[in-house]
Amino acid sequence: MVWILVLILLFGTGVIGITNGIRELGDSHSGLQLTVTIAVMLYGVFGVAAGIGLVRRRPWSVTLSIMWSIAVTYAATVASFAYSDPTFSSTGTITGVVAAALSTALIGAGIVWVARDATRARNLPRATGADHIPSP
Repeated sequence: MVWILVLILLFGTGVIGITNGIRELGDSHSGLQLTVTIAVMLYGVFGVAAGIGLVRRRPWSVTLSIMWSIAVTYAATVASFAYSDPTFSSTGTITGVVAAALSTALIGAGIVWVARDATRARNLPRATGADHIPSP
């Protein structure tokens, strides 16, 4: 059941990341904002690709899930100050940055854990004896 939730999260953030990244590419007002937009596009691509790999139970989906996690954590962390307080003049900015980094990193770690567990050889679906078609 958790596996299905991870797939929904990867595909959902993937589609949103790709569409938002393309739409917001020209709206960046600083270098930091541009890096956030690029990270959004990256987690979009990594999310869709990792979701496809996870559906197919491919081991490379773990690597893509790690890349997705890094891009999501970067985008959330940097966006929390790049769009509002890039100089960290407000005391609440640091709290927001730390909270964004920790929460997205924990979610990313959970996604990677599920991807790793789902692609282990012992967890892959196996054909039963009745499903085997003998060679001629």
